[in-house]
Amino acid sequence: MSVHQPLAIDVGLAPARERALRAVRDSVRVTAAHATATEPVIPVDALGWEAVLADAAVGAKAQELLAFLDGVTALDLDDPTVIGTELRRMLVDAAELLAELVDRVEQASWFVPPTGRAADRARHLQRDLRRNRQTDQSTAGRSAAIEGLKSRGSDL
Repeated sequence: MSVHQPLAIDVGLAPARERALRAVRDSVRVTAAHATATEPVIPVDALGWEAVLADAAVGAKAQELLAFLDGVTALDLDDPTVIGTELRRMLVDAAELLAELVDRVEQASWFVPPTGRAADRARHLQRDLRRNRQTDQSTAGRSAAIEGLKSRGSDL
């Protein structure tokens, strides 16, 4: 996807665009209004989470939507016939892609991803605690040995 400069659009055609694209705007508003944040309830392990992401294909659908919207910049947005036909058709299709993307995100949001990094950190902390205990025991043993040598040295 390429980066584009802001579009130079004839403001005088705003009422025509509004009439032509009202249904698209309303469709996007309905999609946004019905999008819900689902509390995840189905725990999955790492392989299960990979399957959820693969099945939902959120990234692929998002890329598809962005690539599709990138095509809008190729249209002549100052041509009333383009506004009422090609632009409207493209944006209706984009609204449908958006609704599909939202559905996929909602489906994936039912699953609780594995804790992964948190579990790894906990495992590393436990390992570090064991090492510290071993080091403390070794240090305590050495300290006792040194004290024992010191006390024997004072006896001599």
